[in-house]
Amino acid sequence: MANGATAPARDMSPDRATEGLGRRRNAGCRGRRQSWRPEEPSGVPDLDTLCSGGLLRDSITLVAGPTGTGKTLLAVEFLASAAARGERALLLGYEESGEQIGRNAVGAGRAFDRLREQGALKVVSVYPEEASLEDHLLEIKHLVDSYAPSRLVVDSLTALERAGGVQADREFVIALTSYAKQRSAHDRGVRELTISAAAR
Repeated sequence: MANGATAPARDMSPDRATEGLGRRRNAGCRGRRQSWRPEEPSGVPDLDTLCSGGLLRDSITLVAGPTGTGKTLLAVEFLASAAARGERALLLGYEESGEQIGRNAVGAGRAFDRLREQGALKVVSVYPEEASLEDHLLEIKHLVDSYAPSRLVVDSLTALERAGGVQADREFVIALTSYAKQRSAHDRGVRELTISAAAR
């Protein structure tokens, strides 16, 4: 499911960002009540309303839009809401340091440091150029298998594309999607939110 956010950069709140999502709703949010996979809250009430109750469990959601539209802040709410329910959440950052991610979360009213101390959240910050996309994928699998999060955020695909090129990035996304589906098939599903800085 691809959601393009078009909210003005001057208001970066997740609820504001969903106004843009509402204008560009796609089939991923419509008509999902017939799905056998139940919805669960995303952490952003307005987004849940647009999507008939929330995001589908064991699903992968792509959030796409230009810089400053609240994509990362939406991801912060997505992770924090899981941690608040006692679930584990994992954020893989490929553009900002762990300190920057923490400051952004504080700005959104979320204390990531406290969640990390409680073991409810793991934040891993890696620069894409440090390894090949294949090695990044292997590290993601290791982290997910060892930490067993219920929610995963990859921020962002655009950064990974810069490191490996368009074709390698597409292969990475396909492999990551396949891995997530395999875990779901074995009742070890992880709900994933991936972020792209431009519509793909």
